[in-house]
Amino acid sequence: MRIELINCEGAVLKCTINRFGINLFAFLLDGKGYIKFTPILDDLLKYLRGNLPLENVLESAEEIKINNIIYDFNDIDLNTIHSVKKRLTDHSKLDIDFLSLSKLIAKVETLHKRKYSEILGNNTRNMNHNSSSSILQSVIKSIKEMDTVKLSTLLDEDAEYMGVSMYMFLASLRDKFQDFINNGDASLHAHKIMQDNLSLSSFVFRFKGNKSKMEFNLEFRLKSKNSIKILEYKN
Repeated sequence: MRIELINCEGAVLKCTINRFGINLFAFLLDGKGYIKFTPILDDLLKYLRGNLPLENVLESAEEIKINNIIYDFNDIDLNTIHSVKKRLTDHSKLDIDFLSLSKLIAKVETLHKRKYSEILGNNTRNMNHNSSSSILQSVIKSIKEMDTVKLSTLLDEDAEYMGVSMYMFLASLRDKFQDFINNGDASLHAHKIMQDNLSLSSFVFRFKGNKSKMEFNLEFRLKSKNSIKILEYKN
Protein backbone atom coordinates (compact mmCIF):
# COMPACT_ATOMS: atom_id res chain seq x y z
CA MET A 1 0.00 0.00 0.00
CA ARG A 2 1.56 3.28 -1.15
CA ILE A 3 -0.20 6.60 -0.62
CA GLU A 4 0.75 10.11 -1.71
CA LEU A 5 -0.58 12.53 0.91
CA ILE A 6 0.74 15.90 -0.21
CA ASN A 7 1.92 17.23 -3.55
CA CYS A 8 2.64 20.92 -3.24
CA GLU A 9 5.13 22.84 -5.41
CA GLY A 10 7.20 19.70 -5.87
CA ALA A 11 7.10 18.83 -2.16
CA VAL A 12 5.82 15.27 -1.95
CA LEU A 13 5.04 13.30 1.19
CA LYS A 14 4.41 9.61 0.64
CA CYS A 15 3.54 6.80 3.03
CA THR A 16 4.12 3.11 2.42
CA ILE A 17 2.62 0.27 4.43
CA ASN A 18 3.71 -3.33 4.03
CA ARG A 19 4.23 -6.42 6.17
CA PHE A 20 7.45 -4.92 7.51
CA GLY A 21 5.78 -1.77 8.87
CA ILE A 22 5.10 1.86 7.94
CA ASN A 23 7.52 4.34 6.37
CA LEU A 24 7.17 8.01 5.49
CA PHE A 25 9.09 9.61 2.62
CA ALA A 26 9.58 13.39 2.40
CA PHE A 27 11.53 14.98 -0.43
CA LEU A 28 14.18 17.53 0.53
CA LEU A 29 14.55 21.09 -0.69
CA ASP A 30 16.52 22.03 -3.80
CA GLY A 31 16.41 18.52 -5.22
CA LYS A 32 18.80 17.12 -2.60
CA GLY A 33 17.08 13.77 -2.31
CA TYR A 34 14.69 12.37 0.26
CA ILE A 35 14.29 11.51 3.92
CA LYS A 36 12.75 8.20 4.95
CA PHE A 37 11.68 7.42 8.50
CA THR A 38 9.69 4.87 10.49
CA PRO A 39 7.16 6.75 12.65
CA ILE A 40 5.71 5.78 16.01
CA LEU A 41 2.08 4.83 15.36
CA ASP A 42 0.77 7.18 18.07
CA ASP A 43 2.50 10.21 16.58
CA LEU A 44 1.66 9.27 13.01
CA LEU A 45 -2.03 9.15 13.90
CA LYS A 46 -1.80 12.55 15.57
CA TYR A 47 -0.11 13.97 12.47
CA LEU A 48 -2.69 12.49 10.11
CA ARG A 49 -5.45 14.01 12.26
CA GLY A 50 -3.76 17.42 12.17
CA ASN A 51 -2.65 17.44 15.82
CA LEU A 52 1.15 17.36 15.33
CA PRO A 53 3.60 18.95 12.88
CA LEU A 54 5.76 16.64 10.80
CA GLU A 55 8.80 17.66 12.88
CA ASN A 56 7.39 15.95 16.00
CA VAL A 57 6.73 12.72 14.11
CA LEU A 58 10.29 12.81 12.79
CA GLU A 59 11.76 13.47 16.24
CA SER A 60 10.18 10.36 17.77
CA ALA A 61 10.81 8.14 14.73
CA GLU A 62 12.46 4.75 15.25
CA GLU A 63 14.80 5.07 12.28
CA ILE A 64 15.73 8.02 10.04
CA LYS A 65 17.55 7.78 6.73
CA ILE A 66 18.56 10.62 4.39
CA ASN A 67 19.44 9.34 0.92
CA ASN A 68 19.73 5.87 2.49
CA ILE A 69 22.21 6.96 5.20
CA ILE A 70 21.10 6.61 8.84
CA TYR A 71 20.97 9.88 10.82
CA ASP A 72 20.24 10.91 14.38
CA PHE A 73 17.44 13.48 14.63
CA ASN A 74 19.75 16.02 16.29
CA ASP A 75 22.11 15.89 13.28
CA ILE A 76 19.42 16.79 10.75
CA ASP A 77 19.07 20.29 9.29
CA LEU A 78 15.29 20.66 9.44
CA ASN A 79 15.45 23.65 7.11
CA THR A 80 16.20 21.27 4.23
CA ILE A 81 12.90 19.39 4.60
CA HIS A 82 9.71 20.58 2.91
CA SER A 83 6.86 21.51 5.27
CA VAL A 84 8.52 19.96 8.34
CA LYS A 85 7.09 22.66 10.64
CA LYS A 86 3.56 22.25 9.30
CA ARG A 87 0.64 20.21 10.52
CA LEU A 88 -1.21 18.32 7.80
CA THR A 89 -4.14 20.72 8.19
CA ASP A 90 -1.85 23.70 7.52
CA HIS A 91 -1.65 22.70 3.86
CA SER A 92 -4.07 23.88 1.23
CA LYS A 93 -6.97 21.50 0.71
CA LEU A 94 -6.01 21.42 -2.96
CA ASP A 95 -2.68 19.82 -2.06
CA ILE A 96 -4.08 16.97 0.02
CA ASP A 97 -5.60 13.74 -1.27
CA PHE A 98 -8.37 13.36 1.30
CA LEU A 99 -9.60 10.01 -0.04
CA SER A 100 -6.13 8.51 0.37
CA LEU A 101 -5.78 10.22 3.75
CA SER A 102 -9.00 8.67 5.08
CA LYS A 103 -7.89 5.22 3.89
CA LEU A 104 -4.50 5.67 5.53
CA ILE A 105 -6.01 6.79 8.86
CA ALA A 106 -8.28 3.73 8.88
CA LYS A 107 -5.32 1.45 8.12
CA VAL A 108 -3.08 2.99 10.79
CA GLU A 109 -5.86 2.87 13.39
CA THR A 110 -6.32 -0.86 12.69
CA LEU A 111 -2.58 -1.51 13.03
CA HIS A 112 -2.46 0.61 16.17
CA LYS A 113 -5.28 -1.25 17.91
CA ARG A 114 -3.85 -4.62 16.89
CA LYS A 115 -0.39 -3.71 18.16
CA TYR A 116 -1.50 -2.56 21.59
CA SER A 117 -3.98 -5.37 21.98
CA GLU A 118 -1.02 -7.74 21.53
CA ILE A 119 1.23 -5.70 23.84
CA LEU A 120 -1.24 -5.55 26.69
CA GLY A 121 -2.67 -9.01 26.22
CA ASN A 122 -6.26 -7.77 26.40
CA ASN A 123 -8.82 -5.88 24.37
CA THR A 124 -7.92 -2.19 24.03
CA ARG A 125 -11.60 -1.25 24.31
CA ASN A 126 -11.51 -2.33 27.96
CA MET A 127 -8.16 -0.72 28.73
CA ASN A 128 -7.90 1.56 31.77
CA HIS A 129 -5.28 2.26 34.41
CA ASN A 130 -6.34 -0.82 36.38
CA SER A 131 -6.24 -3.28 33.46
CA SER A 132 -3.24 -1.92 31.55
CA SER A 133 0.27 -3.35 31.41
CA SER A 134 2.29 -4.34 34.45
CA ILE A 135 5.09 -1.91 33.48
CA LEU A 136 2.68 1.04 33.77
CA GLN A 137 1.32 -0.18 37.10
CA SER A 138 4.84 -0.71 38.47
CA VAL A 139 6.05 2.73 37.35
CA ILE A 140 2.99 4.44 38.87
CA LYS A 141 3.48 2.53 42.12
CA SER A 142 7.16 3.58 42.33
CA ILE A 143 6.27 7.24 41.81
CA LYS A 144 3.48 7.06 44.39
CA GLU A 145 6.01 5.67 46.89
CA MET A 146 8.60 8.28 45.74
CA ASP A 147 11.03 5.39 45.22
CA THR A 148 13.54 6.37 42.51
CA VAL A 149 15.66 3.27 43.21
CA LYS A 150 12.78 0.97 42.32
CA LEU A 151 11.85 3.20 39.38
CA SER A 152 15.39 2.95 37.99
CA THR A 153 14.99 -0.83 37.63
CA LEU A 154 11.91 -0.32 35.46
CA LEU A 155 13.40 2.18 33.02
CA ASP A 156 15.87 1.81 30.15
CA GLU A 157 19.20 3.48 30.91
CA ASP A 158 19.78 4.05 27.19
CA ALA A 159 16.47 5.86 26.71
CA GLU A 160 15.49 9.48 27.33
CA TYR A 161 12.71 10.58 29.66
CA MET A 162 11.28 14.09 29.46
CA GLY A 163 14.03 14.92 27.00
CA VAL A 164 17.00 13.92 29.20
CA SER A 165 18.90 10.74 30.10
CA MET A 166 17.40 8.30 32.57
CA TYR A 167 19.86 9.34 35.27
CA MET A 168 19.16 13.07 34.87
CA PHE A 169 15.43 12.35 34.86
CA LEU A 170 15.70 10.34 38.09
CA ALA A 171 17.83 13.09 39.70
CA SER A 172 15.21 15.69 38.79
CA LEU A 173 12.42 13.46 40.09
CA ARG A 174 14.38 12.85 43.31
CA ASP A 175 14.58 16.61 43.89
CA LYS A 176 10.85 16.90 43.27
CA PHE A 177 10.14 14.10 45.75
CA GLN A 178 12.33 15.86 48.33
CA ASP A 179 10.14 18.95 48.02
CA PHE A 180 7.10 16.82 48.82
CA ILE A 181 8.87 15.20 51.79
CA ASN A 182 9.94 18.62 53.09
CA ASN A 183 6.28 19.63 53.01
CA GLY A 184 5.21 16.65 55.12
CA ASP A 185 4.26 14.13 52.45
CA ALA A 186 5.01 10.45 52.99
CA SER A 187 3.50 9.31 49.69
CA LEU A 188 1.66 10.55 46.61
CA HIS A 189 -1.85 9.91 45.44
CA ALA A 190 -2.20 9.07 41.71
CA HIS A 191 -5.27 10.03 39.71
CA LYS A 192 -5.75 9.18 36.02
CA ILE A 193 -6.81 12.21 34.00
CA MET A 194 -9.21 11.52 31.15
CA GLN A 195 -7.97 13.11 27.92
CA ASP A 196 -9.98 12.50 24.75
CA ASN A 197 -7.16 13.63 22.46
CA LEU A 198 -4.74 10.95 23.68
CA SER A 199 -4.10 7.70 21.85
CA LEU A 200 -5.05 4.31 23.27
CA SER A 201 -1.50 3.74 24.49
CA SER A 202 -1.10 7.08 26.33
CA PHE A 203 -2.12 7.87 29.90
CA VAL A 204 -1.88 11.06 31.95
CA PHE A 205 -1.67 10.83 35.74
CA ARG A 206 -1.83 13.59 38.35
CA PHE A 207 0.33 12.95 41.42
CA LYS A 208 -0.64 14.80 44.60
CA GLY A 209 1.03 14.88 48.02
CA ASN A 210 -0.92 13.08 50.74
CA LYS A 211 -0.52 16.05 53.11
CA SER A 212 0.66 19.11 51.18
CA LYS A 213 -1.69 18.64 48.20
CA MET A 214 1.15 19.83 45.94
CA GLU A 215 0.81 18.16 42.55
CA PHE A 216 2.34 17.51 39.14
CA ASN A 217 1.29 15.66 35.99
CA LEU A 218 3.09 13.09 33.84
CA GLU A 219 2.18 11.43 30.56
CA PHE A 220 3.05 7.76 30.03
CA ARG A 221 3.20 6.11 26.61
CA LEU A 222 3.42 2.35 26.30
CA LYS A 223 5.99 1.46 23.63
CA SER A 224 6.04 -2.29 24.18
CA LYS A 225 5.16 -4.83 26.87
CA ASN A 226 8.21 -3.87 28.96
CA SER A 227 8.99 -0.37 27.71
CA ILE A 228 7.42 2.96 28.61
CA LYS A 229 8.04 6.59 27.64
CA ILE A 230 7.55 9.37 30.21
CA LEU A 231 6.81 12.96 29.24
CA GLU A 232 5.94 16.14 31.07
CA TYR A 233 2.25 16.96 30.71
CA LYS A 234 0.92 20.51 30.85
CA ASN A 235 -2.78 21.35 30.69
